[in-house]
Amino acid sequence: MYVALWYKHGVPIHGRAWNNGGVLECSFPYKKAELTGAKDLGGQIQVSALAIHQLWFHLNKVSIVRVKMKDDTFQVLQYPGDHNTLGFWYEWIKYKDRFEKTEDRQMVKCGDSLPILWKDRKEGALLGYLDNKT
Repeated sequence: MYVALWYKHGVPIHGRAWNNGGVLECSFPYKKAELTGAKDLGGQIQVSALAIHQLWFHLNKVSIVRVKMKDDTFQVLQYPGDHNTLGFWYEWIKYKDRFEKTEDRQMVKCGDSLPILWKDRKEGALLGYLDNKT
């Protein structure tokens, strides 16, 4: 699963994306619905060679794949390598710990939207976003 960013009517929304046989599929929470697929998102998105991601990045380096779909831009956070060669890594942390060690790490966010992972959900892990202004 990958962290994805999509702009819905100009508002940044973090969601999840995954590689399904070379086709990038994605899902975004919006209001009380889950938007997924070509009908909801306005077109099919295809990207290959994706790698792993996580929530915090170290050292001010980040790699983004941008995909144009009709009038919208979709972005996927990728990590093509390892911390030894890239000099940074991603790390999921608990939301309550977000203000600790801020001199060593930076939060991945866009505007007031930040990706959030509900790892221990009974139905399975869920990746979505938190509107940090509410």
